[in-house]
Amino acid sequence: MNNPVTQFIVTMGLVGSLMVIAISYYRNSGEASKASSSSMIVSEIGRANRMYSSEHSGGYAVGRLTSACNTQHCPAFNGPADPCNLVACKYVNPENWDDLPYQFIANDPARSGDCGQGALACAWRKNAKNCAFCKEATDAEPFKSWGYVMDTKGRLTPQGEAPELAER
Repeated sequence: MNNPVTQFIVTMGLVGSLMVIAISYYRNSGEASKASSSSMIVSEIGRANRMYSSEHSGGYAVGRLTSACNTQHCPAFNGPADPCNLVACKYVNPENWDDLPYQFIANDPARSGDCGQGALACAWRKNAKNCAFCKEATDAEPFKSWGYVMDTKGRLTPQGEAPELAER
């Protein structure tokens, strides 16, 4: 082990291993932060959709929220089920929806839709399959299958291998 070349190779191997661990930890903590933010937004959308339904004869807003929703007027162009009504009618704060790392979807719990039956809202991590040209899309495992679903009782359920979130 007194050979300087051998010592250098061993040292570089250790440094490389530590860097792989650090980069992996950094990426995981970044994804966990995005997941936590998305869970708060999907909870907001779910509560808003419940309130919207109670004020619109039981009709729910259904579909994906996009940045175009921020410029709609209340009621939105496509009728009472238009998901943009949640933003246009000020049930949900405007967001730059297209640039967020998750797709946010309002759902009618009586239908399955993109969120599944019994769900008021959901969020799915953008990936090459569901959003090929999105800035924040990822194809990294296990993140690309992460999502959250809010049911009619207000429970937020992680999907894929998304992390469980602490009660708020």
